[in-house]
Amino acid sequence: VHEAKRVLPELTALQRKGSEKPNVLYFEGVEGLRRAYEYKLKDFKGKEITGFFARLDEVDPQVQVEVFMPWNEAKAELGINVRGFTVDDPKMKDYAKFFDQNHPGKIVAKFLPESIYSADCSIEAFEWGVRIVIMKSKQAIIIESYELAKALSEIHELLWAKTKGEYDKPEKLRIEK
Repeated sequence: VHEAKRVLPELTALQRKGSEKPNVLYFEGVEGLRRAYEYKLKDFKGKEITGFFARLDEVDPQVQVEVFMPWNEAKAELGINVRGFTVDDPKMKDYAKFFDQNHPGKIVAKFLPESIYSADCSIEAFEWGVRIVIMKSKQAIIIESYELAKALSEIHELLWAKTKGEYDKPEKLRIEK
């Protein structure tokens, strides 16, 4: 039963291939988050993910060690770049190497002060869909929808252009080369 529940999101996705309706996958727990970040990982090779990223206040340390760090390493190996808005948070020190623009799988970020952005969930867009991760409850939702991905990407680009030259360097997080 546990194994069946574990693979259900992927089986449902296969069943709905070719449907006009968005495919929605749901994951929970540390293992679920790991699977959500590994889902179709190779499809991202050489591509960019854009998004809005959570602060670390509600992130379980086990999730950081077992999900986010391995994902960032895999991202580097596959040449996946990330560009997004995040909180200027000194707790992100373990991720600082990924903000180095010479690092493969780099993260280009706008470091927003907590007074204007303090999200505890991440919302990411990529070519074929959107991934939403709610940190406190350890839940992830992947929505396979080109239309939704396009809309979120356009919102991201509007904000990126609007903040040109602003928030490019963190004030609280130290990034050492």
